[in-house]
Amino acid sequence: MGKNTTIDLRTEPGAAKFPPDGLTFDAFVTVRLSATAAIVEECARAMLSDGHFLNITELRILGYLKARSEASVSTVSRDLGVDKAWISRRIKSMEKRGLVASRKGLEDTRTLMVFLTTVGAQFYDQIRADVVPYYSAIVEGIDVELLFALLDRLEANVRSVKDMLQRPEG
Repeated sequence: MGKNTTIDLRTEPGAAKFPPDGLTFDAFVTVRLSATAAIVEECARAMLSDGHFLNITELRILGYLKARSEASVSTVSRDLGVDKAWISRRIKSMEKRGLVASRKGLEDTRTLMVFLTTVGAQFYDQIRADVVPYYSAIVEGIDVELLFALLDRLEANVRSVKDMLQRPEG
């Protein structure tokens, strides 16, 4: 895309129209998702109010590692779509708590491999058990398959816009 090339997102074929004038900023999908995520985190704090609260990224790391025997920090970062430095900081914090452990890679000693400890796996299982009763209430009246399809599409659209914005002008 050249320097003078712009895309009018309101008129691209098949594009959703922006909220009509007069609607508040809260009408944007991105704002609603962010607000919902904040409420979900508040709920998680209430559900897991044992003083050992993990943030959403840490919970995602635990779940990711629970599904695998181990993974490199780079792989966790890539697969979760979270900055590698942020993942590294979260893993160090969780290591101090005994939830995860790390070791140098066998093939490349520069690679840091991480895995759940027994305590971490038990902690994750307990969190899931604590959260499951609330999950049904959270998704009540929602076609979850459709929701996931819509979220997948939204994520793809946002990634496309991000790539477009990060493309060097030329």
